[in-house]
Amino acid sequence: NGARRHLAKARADHDAQVRQAEARRLINEARRFARAGDFNHAEAMLQEADKQMPGFSETAQARAEMAERLHGEFAHS
Repeated sequence: NGARRHLAKARADHDAQVRQAEARRLINEARRFARAGDFNHAEAMLQEADKQMPGFSETAQARAEMAERLHGEFAHS
């Protein structure tokens, strides 16, 4: 029973690592879209990242960076 519990924890840890890696990939895609000025697609990528890792601080950080960038574009136009 202890081995089964250990296996379940290892599987859960692996699943969390996979979800975190996918969230990071989506965040990087979102940043690329934002650099190109495509904030709608950037936000869509961040929403997908939120589904992979709800409450992930890196998603919130990317969203804040994009809000600054978006604000800056409107300020300079």
